Amino acid sequence: MPRISPVASQTWGVSKVNRPDDFARLTYLNSLLSLLTGGASSKTEQITAVLRFLRTEDGPDLPPADYDANVARIVELHDPGKRRFSSIVHWDLRQDSIDPLWLRANVLEKLDKLTAHSRGLLVVSGLRQKLCPPPKRWTRNRAALYHDLVSFIEKTAIEKASPQNTLTILFV
Repeated sequence: MPRISPVASQTWGVSKVNRPDDFARLTYLNSLLSLLTGGASSKTEQITAVLRFLRTEDGPDLPPADYDANVARIVELHDPGKRRFSSIVHWDLRQDSIDPLWLRANVLEKLDKLTAHSRGLLVVSGLRQKLCPPPKRWTRNRAALYHDLVSFIEKTAIEKASPQNTLTILFV
């Protein structure tokens, strides 16, 4: 059975649930990667400072290509020699359907990109924003649906991943 990182299911408090801010999600990713890779806190603080500066310059939202590039760059900064993750795939769910049929197809498509590598990282972002776009409120029903979708993605990843590979899934 493939190993999935215990950080994969970490969730954030309700106060941070519906922030439609790309830089907040990048900051969460930075913090999670710092924990996973055991990186220096000074590096994490420097990346956070750069993200704060970019937010003031560019506003809260980034074009999708820039967001993807920033996700890849933050992962590269935390794992420059690809010692921890030999392959990285970012999946921004804000642009995709969360219908179970399409969700499964998208999960399988993303995992296909990781199967040839022994240590893969799948960064899933935008799920909370897809379920609860502003100005809607986060409810118990949305929270239950969120947890069901996270479980579905994890179960599909376990079924698809090769037993000798290590797959880390981060939800930001």
